Amino acid sequence: MGRRPAFAQYLIDSVRAAPDEVVLELVVTYLHRMGLGEPGAAMATFGSAPVVDDAQIDEALAKRPSQARPRREATRPSDRRRTRTSRADRALQVAKVLDFVTAQDAGVSRGQVAEALDLPPAVAGQALKALTADSKIHRAGERRFTRYGRSQALAEAAVQAAQT
Repeated sequence: MGRRPAFAQYLIDSVRAAPDEVVLELVVTYLHRMGLGEPGAAMATFGSAPVVDDAQIDEALAKRPSQARPRREATRPSDRRRTRTSRADRALQVAKVLDFVTAQDAGVSRGQVAEALDLPPAVAGQALKALTADSKIHRAGERRFTRYGRSQALAEAAVQAAQT
């Protein structure tokens, strides 16, 4: 048998050490709370016939709401992960971002790129970072004032406009 938690073992030891009348009273009170009879009637019939039959116990247990948590449907870890974007799809996204940024007459933010191309902001940010690292577009500003443009001058002008 497996190891029990300390409190469970304490309860077991307490019940074993308790007099029979105390254990009987605990059981009768529990059965009464489940709706299986009156405490006085159970005490009067102790030793002769059973207080309740199996059908009554089954019925009471069926009425009682389950205390167990509802089971969640098991899923494999691979089902929960987002699917990875292939290299070809990633290259296509980067090309779309490059076309969008170079077509603009002013600098644009990551949010504007994501919204215009219907991309998640993280994907748009990754594409912008890759294009900036390759010097295909220029970046100016920091944090919420970061803007991207086809030239450094366009990006800086967009930052100035965003800060005012």
